[in-house]
Amino acid sequence: MAKSPSPQRTPLPALPASAVSHGCSLAGFAGMVLGAVLLARGSSLSPLEKCLVMIASAVLPMVVYSVVVDRVHRNPSTGLDWSSPRPWGEVWQTTRIKWLGLSAAVVCLGVVYFSVRYYRAAGFALYFEFFERFSLWLLPLSLTYVAWVDRFMVKPRDGYWHAGQAVIGRWHEVDRAILQDFALAWAVKGFFLAFMASILTGPVNGFTDPGTWRNLAGHAAQVFSWGWVNEPNGVAQRLLPLVAALVAGVFFIDILFGGLGYIMTFRPLDTHIRSAHPTLLGWVAALSCYPPLTIMGNGMALDYRQTPEWFYWFAGLPWLALVWASLIVLLVALYAWSTLVFGMRFSNLTHRGILTHGPYSLTKHPAYLTKVLFWWMVHMPFLNPDSRWEALRNTLLLLFISWVYWLRARTEERHLRTDPVYEQYEAAIAARHALLLTRIRKRLPNIGATSKTAGAEPDEGNRQDPSQEALGATRLR
Repeated sequence: MAKSPSPQRTPLPALPASAVSHGCSLAGFAGMVLGAVLLARGSSLSPLEKCLVMIASAVLPMVVYSVVVDRVHRNPSTGLDWSSPRPWGEVWQTTRIKWLGLSAAVVCLGVVYFSVRYYRAAGFALYFEFFERFSLWLLPLSLTYVAWVDRFMVKPRDGYWHAGQAVIGRWHEVDRAILQDFALAWAVKGFFLAFMASILTGPVNGFTDPGTWRNLAGHAAQVFSWGWVNEPNGVAQRLLPLVAALVAGVFFIDILFGGLGYIMTFRPLDTHIRSAHPTLLGWVAALSCYPPLTIMGNGMALDYRQTPEWFYWFAGLPWLALVWASLIVLLVALYAWSTLVFGMRFSNLTHRGILTHGPYSLTKHPAYLTKVLFWWMVHMPFLNPDSRWEALRNTLLLLFISWVYWLRARTEERHLRTDPVYEQYEAAIAARHALLLTRIRKRLPNIGATSKTAGAEPDEGNRQDPSQEALGATRLR
């Protein structure tokens, strides 16, 4: 007797098109690797020059791919019409006002950098060295860029124009909402660009040092010789150095692509800032995770690290330690992937296009999810060799920090929902999760049925209609 055909599985709901292509990110990754290889072969470049080479190595392939293959400069979201340039006489009327707005933003940032003592720290020397060396080039390039873009803008009265009108006192011409968004966008750039520059030098030097890769190969050879599993301190002396080296290397990808995202805010590449986050709660949640405002670091009020890390607890369990370490490295890799897929668009507290590919096809916040899980697995705050109360304290602190990242996620969603594409994306992700949960729930009775005696029939009366199961999953979501 012929078997009846099995019902086809319901396909996952389609996601809207992503603002960045896989090819763009892969081009940047390939360029980064090539740049690191070239620098590792030996160079007499200064730390600043090495950083600029690494940034350019990643950026240039992405720019070429975006323009030649993705043709992002033709996207309607750029707000540019290349077929209808405005006459230069008309352009001059708006461009000169925009130059005033740009100058005002730069002056305000300069005043903040000069006044706030935090920026006198040694880590920012590289950042300010860049401006000292290249400001004479940046000034004419910036003014020319503003005029060129202004010629093709469909709506030329942007944030720069409104800022310029405010400078000359024409407040009756100023749209305060646009001016506020302009100021917040520049605050994001000023704060995070300086921070990313301050932490970039060390990873660049490490990533481009041949000794780093020789040490990594040596650690890997020791681990995969498997002799360490029989050594009393094998986990700490053999496995831990390999994990630390892998984590540092992967984090470099996150730092590089995160940092260049704050630089590459250019309208012709469609990487400009559409809007900055408008709520105080969102800013407080985000800035509380970064110096100088963070209180989560070592020795600070929310320091949850007052306990030995993971390798201490797995000292006598080498095989379990290997599994645990592999999961840690996997989480870091997923975290870096979540940054890499942004291409040139990574930025906190801004909307620069909706990502729906890579890890963002699985969940809305892969970076936050993997980062928080990484902390839990590395620090294991729920364990403490000296005090149960200390373990409880550490656990409560990391729970609170996890809640802060949940709050960041929720405030970001509220901001991005102003874009209809994000609403479509949210609905598709929710439907995907509901469908996956329905599939899991439908399999659970079958698993239980295998333990019944032969010939026993499942109770069909207790089965739920699949449509009701999907509805229930949606409600759970």
